[in-house]
Amino acid sequence: MVRAASFLLLLSALGLHAQQPGPRTWEPRLLGSLTIPFQVPRVVEHTTDRATSLPWAGVTLGVGGSLTYKDRWGIAVQGTYAMQGYLLWVDSVCYDLYHLLPRAEVRLWAQPEVHWLPSDTRLRIGMGAGLGFQTSSELRSTEDPFTIVTREPTQTRPYLAPELGLMHFDGPRRMELGLRYLVHLDRSPAWTSTASGPDGTATYSATDDHLALVVRMHFGFPRRELPTLPTPAPALSGRSADTLTTLATSRSRITLQLWDNAEYDGDTITVLLNDRPVLVGHELTHRKHRLKLDLWPGNNTVRVVAHNEGRVPPNTASCRVNLGKGRKELLIRTSEVADQVMVVVRE
Repeated sequence: MVRAASFLLLLSALGLHAQQPGPRTWEPRLLGSLTIPFQVPRVVEHTTDRATSLPWAGVTLGVGGSLTYKDRWGIAVQGTYAMQGYLLWVDSVCYDLYHLLPRAEVRLWAQPEVHWLPSDTRLRIGMGAGLGFQTSSELRSTEDPFTIVTREPTQTRPYLAPELGLMHFDGPRRMELGLRYLVHLDRSPAWTSTASGPDGTATYSATDDHLALVVRMHFGFPRRELPTLPTPAPALSGRSADTLTTLATSRSRITLQLWDNAEYDGDTITVLLNDRPVLVGHELTHRKHRLKLDLWPGNNTVRVVAHNEGRVPPNTASCRVNLGKGRKELLIRTSEVADQVMVVVRE
């Protein structure tokens, strides 16, 4: 716990230091998580007529911190408190059992780009490794006509947890949604429960291995922005223009959202509607910039002009066009000599 607290303090310090102008290669965030695990106990032995078990759900809450590198790789340290739920059936009696324990985990993940996903979403492949801590206890209860005794030994058990999911970008925040399977390397039971009645006994146990649905929120630190002087629109002479797409709408006004969903590298653009500047010298960041365009009847040209190519050529902008009825996701690639044009037909 001391190491985890020290790590969180380091993240906070990095966050405060990073509130300076310019991109962050390493991005610190605080995170919170909600996990819904599903698990099934094992029937060890029974002398009753019937002894079985059913899949049942629990809940796990966690807090921690994460650090990402260019939104491609990440590491997180997290503490969780788990409530593993089990449903046991002996003869005509069904009863539930909940196993409580804290865990500490380190998790690594990669975020490869997948072209069929929306521009603000990445595939996430991860692996967690951690320890579960429990102390010995004995619980007695009654489910008529059975007396139930549940025993938990003192254990510190290592585990691995591979994950597969999606990471959604929302400004400085990130949201994860995925599946993971947690398996303990120590295969000894986490608990043993025996139901004793007039017609015999039934004994159950579980390792706490489980399949889980995971939701996590990563909360970024705000950046302090310096005031910038207006940037003049670049001259169009000597530049080529390629048509990216042609769209149709019945609306007189459409909305564009522009942002940089990859590495923040200082790309700056100007947008012209029918050769008239409507956005000049805008620097693309992970924050979506909303731009409303009033259309003429017939054909309208939306031209995106690059002022530079940032640190990583070409100049790329993610664009979401809201046409009123439906929307279109685009990736705009421009350079200092080549622009891209969208043709929007107002019907």
